[in-house]
Amino acid sequence: MLLCACNQASLTQEEATTTEPDSLIFTTISLEDSILLIDGMTDGPMSRYQIDAKVLASGPSELQRMVNDSLLAAYGFAGEVPNGDYRAAYRSLIDTTFAVYRNHDLQPEDVEYPVSFMETNEFSTEVLINKPGLLVLSRNFYFFGGGAHGIYGTSYLNFTTQPAKSLSLDDVFTKSDTMTLGPLLMEHLEDKERLYTDEEPVPPTQNFCLTELGVIFCYPPYEIGPYAAGQIEIFIPHEVLKERALLRPEIETLVGSL
Repeated sequence: MLLCACNQASLTQEEATTTEPDSLIFTTISLEDSILLIDGMTDGPMSRYQIDAKVLASGPSELQRMVNDSLLAAYGFAGEVPNGDYRAAYRSLIDTTFAVYRNHDLQPEDVEYPVSFMETNEFSTEVLINKPGLLVLSRNFYFFGGGAHGIYGTSYLNFTTQPAKSLSLDDVFTKSDTMTLGPLLMEHLEDKERLYTDEEPVPPTQNFCLTELGVIFCYPPYEIGPYAAGQIEIFIPHEVLKERALLRPEIETLVGSL
């Protein structure tokens, strides 16, 4: 039994995120739905799913596929997208989640504490940089599965547009190992008390964000610190990276043109 069936996704064309004439155009797919754990138990637990996803709708076809498929994969989608129907692909994520949620033999009398069976999934995507040569997006998520609290975090995706390429640490830095970047990350972490331990360097993460001023390394709760420490982001300015010859020349040129 569906409580809220949004059969028609909201699909709208948004303005480019910059005033650059060559900025890429994104559309937004908004889906929201919910399902009861047990049919007829309207005051009982339910699963709720909300997603606001971006779809790249302009630019070279190779770049569109790379960006859109990478975003889908970040949400947990595996496989091919039939006929490029990204709305259907995102809808399938909801259907799969609901099918798993409903795969039980529970009866109303089995649900003594409804909150223990509640489930919430919330996802959103933002376009952070949309300029010729560089595209940076963030994916924000929140999940609650009946525990003491939910879990949340942000993941980043960085792409060059000419050529179309998803950037990893090795694509950006001349050296990306813990021995090289770890001490630098520790140096730029403002509050070291948020870490599990400050006796070891912070390991570099593939969850990074290129910006006009520097690079942000992002660690969701539990990754390098307890939940109470929250999401930890460490910013290293480009000037510091350039001084230590850690940025690859092509990346240094790219960020210098932003």
